[in-house]
Amino acid sequence: MTVIEILIVLVALTLLSIIALIFFGAVIILESLPPLLKWVFGIVIVLAMFYGWYMLNH
Repeated sequence: MTVIEILIVLVALTLLSIIALIFFGAVIILESLPPLLKWVFGIVIVLAMFYGWYMLNH
């Protein structure tokens, strides 16, 4: 593996761990929210994920 590949892997792992932390934090926060806000947050998170995935592929 070249240095660039190692850096890419490290960045990807860092981003994944940050996303995981945000996700778990969001789950904990959502548990204490009213049901309507849970739906709003869920939709926003899903849309953000699709947007990020779309931007990575285009």
